[in-house]
Amino acid sequence: MKKFFKFKPDRTTGITLLLGIASIALSFLLKYAQSDFAWFIIRDVFQISMIGLIFPFIILARDKSNFFHAGLRFDKPIKYVAISIILGALLSINFIMRITDPSSLLSTPTIIRASIIMAANIYELIFFFVFLTFYFEKAFGAIPAVILSSAFYWLHHIGFQPEFELFIIGIVFITIFRIAKHWLICIPLWWIGGLGDVLITSADSANTAHVVWWRSAFIAGVILIMFYLKYPFGVKQTYEKNITS
Repeated sequence: MKKFFKFKPDRTTGITLLLGIASIALSFLLKYAQSDFAWFIIRDVFQISMIGLIFPFIILARDKSNFFHAGLRFDKPIKYVAISIILGALLSINFIMRITDPSSLLSTPTIIRASIIMAANIYELIFFFVFLTFYFEKAFGAIPAVILSSAFYWLHHIGFQPEFELFIIGIVFITIFRIAKHWLICIPLWWIGGLGDVLITSADSANTAHVVWWRSAFIAGVILIMFYLKYPFGVKQTYEKNITS
């Protein structure tokens, strides 16, 4: 029972909560961002890069085994990516049936927007699926961790995609991640879900505001830099199913 529910918050729990709240606050500011540059600073620099990538990598790197126990793993890639491809193929059927103008998906603005979505999806996996879930589970147990991480995932969209269904989507996908405890089970599944939702089914699917190619390049660059600087590549780690306390 302690695996599912407990109450052992510590200093890191507080930091995790503050980062989650900061992400929501920055999203709220996006309501007032009118220019591409303002979006870039608020969304890409502060919300995604600093709050969602740099701080989580620094905190996880305090103990190199944290990455592995949190699910940010690269072992057995074929197995988990294959499962992800199968799940993604099933999910894609829902989106394919809703496409009304296939040619629109090949337009330059749509391709650029897709690249931004895919880069942001990696940030979401690292921040909400891996980082928040790991530290919330250490403090409160597996079930509250999934619920809290899903709530933060939903609320961090408040400034640009305030749809409650994102909370349900968070519950489903974070549960899949938590069962596997391996982030590669979400690639390409999470990409398919993100691209399909934003580009095909969302009411905002035709919106090309703030779609500039260098935004995705910047986010991808930060992700690669943080993996290079902080991820313990080459360090042999033994994975344990139970979260270390």
